[in-house]
Amino acid sequence: MVDDVTLPGTGKDVATDEIDGVHYQRVKPAVGKDGTAVDVSVEDPFPILDLTVEDLLHAILLELRLLSHHAGLVTRSEATSDEMEH
Repeated sequence: MVDDVTLPGTGKDVATDEIDGVHYQRVKPAVGKDGTAVDVSVEDPFPILDLTVEDLLHAILLELRLLSHHAGLVTRSEATSDEMEH
């Protein structure tokens, strides 16, 4: 069933999906560098960030180190052996 609506004053149709009497605009994703657009397809898939658990843990550890550094905290790896004994 076609649920398109026509934009007033333009005569242009916009694709929608009508759910319980409300029209939700349907959009087609495109990807590309600034100033370009390529329709998402099997040949040009939607880009995702495919991180492993190790990558995520490394990123979290780095962020925690940066936060502790800015807060003036000393991490266990930065502490001297004398500091760790107390």
